[in-house]
Amino acid sequence: MLMETTEFVIRENGTLTERTTRERDLDAGQSALDALTEGVTRSLRHVAEIPTWGVVHANVGQSHTIWSAPIDRLELNARFRLINGVLVPVFASTTDLEMQLAW
Repeated sequence: MLMETTEFVIRENGTLTERTTRERDLDAGQSALDALTEGVTRSLRHVAEIPTWGVVHANVGQSHTIWSAPIDRLELNARFRLINGVLVPVFASTTDLEMQLAW
Protein backbone atom coordinates (compact mmCIF):
# COMPACT_ATOMS: atom_id res chain seq x y z
CA MET A 1 0.00 0.00 0.00
CA LEU A 2 1.42 3.39 -1.00
CA MET A 3 0.69 6.42 1.17
CA GLU A 4 1.57 9.97 0.19
CA THR A 5 1.60 12.96 2.52
CA THR A 6 2.11 16.59 1.57
CA GLU A 7 3.17 19.18 4.16
CA PHE A 8 3.65 22.92 3.84
CA VAL A 9 6.39 24.26 6.09
CA ILE A 10 7.04 27.92 6.94
CA ARG A 11 10.75 28.18 7.67
CA GLU A 12 12.31 30.57 10.20
CA ASN A 13 13.38 32.92 7.41
CA GLY A 14 9.76 33.14 6.14
CA THR A 15 10.07 30.96 3.04
CA LEU A 16 7.28 28.49 2.30
CA THR A 17 8.37 24.92 1.51
CA GLU A 18 6.31 22.02 0.18
CA ARG A 19 7.38 18.58 1.39
CA THR A 20 5.93 15.39 -0.13
CA THR A 21 6.58 12.05 1.54
CA ARG A 22 5.77 8.69 -0.02
CA GLU A 23 5.62 5.65 2.23
CA ARG A 24 5.12 1.96 1.55
CA ASP A 25 5.55 -1.07 3.75
CA LEU A 26 8.46 -3.31 2.82
CA ASP A 27 8.39 -7.05 3.24
CA ALA A 28 11.84 -7.18 4.81
CA GLY A 29 13.00 -10.37 6.47
CA GLN A 30 14.55 -10.52 9.93
CA SER A 31 18.11 -10.61 8.55
CA ALA A 32 17.52 -7.32 6.67
CA LEU A 33 16.07 -5.69 9.78
CA ASP A 34 19.01 -6.94 11.89
CA ALA A 35 21.48 -5.50 9.37
CA LEU A 36 19.72 -2.13 9.35
CA THR A 37 19.64 -1.89 13.14
CA GLU A 38 23.10 -3.34 13.89
CA GLY A 39 24.79 -1.28 16.56
CA VAL A 40 21.67 0.77 17.28
CA THR A 41 20.97 1.32 20.94
CA ARG A 42 17.42 1.91 22.04
CA SER A 43 16.82 3.96 25.18
CA LEU A 44 13.79 2.85 27.11
CA ARG A 45 12.72 5.10 29.97
CA HIS A 46 10.53 4.09 32.92
CA VAL A 47 10.79 0.34 32.21
CA ALA A 48 9.99 -0.64 35.79
CA GLU A 49 9.86 0.80 39.28
CA ILE A 50 11.75 -0.38 42.34
CA PRO A 51 9.81 0.77 45.42
CA THR A 52 12.80 2.03 47.41
CA TRP A 53 14.83 3.40 44.46
CA GLY A 54 12.38 4.72 41.85
CA VAL A 55 12.07 4.21 38.10
CA VAL A 56 14.42 1.97 36.11
CA HIS A 57 15.69 2.80 32.61
CA ALA A 58 17.31 0.53 30.01
CA ASN A 59 19.64 1.03 27.05
CA VAL A 60 19.15 -1.99 24.80
CA GLY A 61 21.76 -2.98 22.25
CA GLN A 62 21.84 -6.03 20.03
CA SER A 63 24.10 -8.00 22.38
CA HIS A 64 23.64 -6.32 25.77
CA THR A 65 21.30 -4.29 27.97
CA ILE A 66 22.46 -1.65 30.44
CA TRP A 67 20.04 -0.98 33.30
CA SER A 68 20.08 2.23 35.32
CA ALA A 69 18.13 3.66 38.23
CA PRO A 70 18.73 7.00 39.93
CA ILE A 71 19.23 6.46 43.64
CA ASP A 72 19.62 8.94 46.47
CA ARG A 73 21.35 6.63 48.94
CA LEU A 74 23.37 3.44 48.66
CA GLU A 75 24.22 1.45 51.77
CA LEU A 76 27.15 -0.95 51.68
CA ASN A 77 28.64 -3.12 54.39
CA ALA A 78 32.37 -2.52 54.24
CA ARG A 79 35.44 -2.98 56.36
CA PHE A 80 37.46 0.10 57.33
CA ARG A 81 41.06 0.78 58.27
CA LEU A 82 42.63 3.91 59.73
CA ILE A 83 45.31 5.09 57.28
CA ASN A 84 47.22 8.30 58.15
CA GLY A 85 44.40 9.40 60.45
CA VAL A 86 41.70 8.83 57.81
CA LEU A 87 39.11 6.04 57.99
CA VAL A 88 39.27 4.32 54.57
CA PRO A 89 37.03 1.51 53.22
CA VAL A 90 39.00 -1.69 52.62
CA PHE A 91 36.54 -3.92 50.77
CA ALA A 92 38.89 -6.90 50.33
CA SER A 93 39.77 -7.13 54.03
CA THR A 94 38.40 -9.89 56.25
CA THR A 95 39.92 -8.67 59.52
CA ASP A 96 39.32 -4.88 59.77
CA LEU A 97 36.37 -3.22 61.50
CA GLU A 98 33.10 -3.74 59.60
CA MET A 99 30.56 -0.89 59.39
CA GLN A 100 27.76 0.21 57.15
CA LEU A 101 28.79 2.84 54.60
CA ALA A 102 26.04 5.12 53.25
CA TRP A 103 26.75 6.99 50.02
